[in-house]
Amino acid sequence: MEAKPYRITQIQESTILLRLRCGFEVLFASNNGECRIEEGFERFVAAKLRHSPLAFKLQSEPVLFLDGHVVVNSLVNNTLFRSENGKEPRTVGDVLPKVAKKTGKTKSSSSMRVFDVETMEVQGQPSTESVTSPTLSSEGDLSVATLVKVPVDAIVALEKTDEASSVHAKLLQGLMDHMELIRFCMIKFKQAGKVVAVEPFHFRPLNNEYIVTTYYPTGMDETELETFRRSLHVCLELPTNRPLFRRGNMYRFNDTETRGGYLLNVHEGHSTVSPIGGQLALVQGLYSYHHYMQDRFDDNGWGCAYRSLQTVCSWFNLQGYTSKPIPNHRDIQQILVDVGDKQPKFVGSKQWIGSMEVSYVLNNYLGVESKIMFVSSGAELKEKARELAVHFENQGTPIMIGGGVLAHTILGVDFNSNTGDVRFLILDPHYTGAEDLEVILKKGWCGWKKTDFWDPMAYYNLCMPQRPSVI
Repeated sequence: MEAKPYRITQIQESTILLRLRCGFEVLFASNNGECRIEEGFERFVAAKLRHSPLAFKLQSEPVLFLDGHVVVNSLVNNTLFRSENGKEPRTVGDVLPKVAKKTGKTKSSSSMRVFDVETMEVQGQPSTESVTSPTLSSEGDLSVATLVKVPVDAIVALEKTDEASSVHAKLLQGLMDHMELIRFCMIKFKQAGKVVAVEPFHFRPLNNEYIVTTYYPTGMDETELETFRRSLHVCLELPTNRPLFRRGNMYRFNDTETRGGYLLNVHEGHSTVSPIGGQLALVQGLYSYHHYMQDRFDDNGWGCAYRSLQTVCSWFNLQGYTSKPIPNHRDIQQILVDVGDKQPKFVGSKQWIGSMEVSYVLNNYLGVESKIMFVSSGAELKEKARELAVHFENQGTPIMIGGGVLAHTILGVDFNSNTGDVRFLILDPHYTGAEDLEVILKKGWCGWKKTDFWDPMAYYNLCMPQRPSVI
């Protein structure tokens, strides 16, 4: 059977994930300039995985998974002792939930729990089989031997009813599966017969109940990986009109609430049940919250549209459409000068920008087209609820809205087609405080707003970015 270039891990709300991140050194010999990748991996797997007394330890916790055993409180002076006495935990539920409660890593009973695991070599546990140390063959014109450190980021899905004694075998199998993924990547992308460095990535496409893990060559441009990514879409029967396996799409486990110091998806702290009996249409995917006074930059009173634009840019970055960094205020001003919309003196000023300027920057900086919606008053926005819902269902991008002297970001609408009642999910860039999610939600800096939130005497322009059809 042909090896697959990816690994699927099925997950559900009750899943417990063990995440094993480590690195191994693998020796590769070259014959006539051609790196013998297969041989190097065979030697490594035989010596380090199949026959080595390898153990796995929960990071920061004295819980060890040995071959057929689970040992607790077994570290003395950084030395591993294997005790044959005492009662061992019978199930995963006997060990990990207790650790989660102790460490406070579980946010809710319905969220997946992720535990970091590291490898350890058990001292004083001789191998049951005789394995000779790996040696290099002298046949042929052998001129180069390269020691390469390969990174492993393996995840193993467990349920609390699983036998605790089986965890070691599952982690070991996960390690071996990942060595196969690394081997596949190195062979597929080898350059001039030489081994390439690789890096692991996890993806959860379209928020499905599985995680896809694969390896990419380090530093290889996204355009060079397009054919490989397309094959993943086809194999997994996923749509081919949006990126799902770019580096920017990588899955962020539930212990990651921020990115570069910015809060992610703050609206998810609100209920998804409509208080008006309507249909919710929300932003799709990830974004980061940008607001006044971030980045040690004082834009209080004039930078709200810049911050909304940054939130929109973060969406395209986090969905993998671009690897470009989020532009700062000066970058945005320079782009508007470069496209001829502003005079050179605009750069470094505190002048406002609006929805049209936001669309110019998105087009010039990211190659993203935008639809502009115009309403003559805030009261008229209620009539646009259905159209906004269609935008979130089809495009899924945040909307920048500017009116009067204020700018905001719309993240969704709640529309009851029977009563005509509407709520708007607003992310407010005027917040000046710290990255405190509880404050942001309780004080309404991100929340559902009624139609009277909008000024009936002001007109509004909405910049509605369109999702590019790329892979």
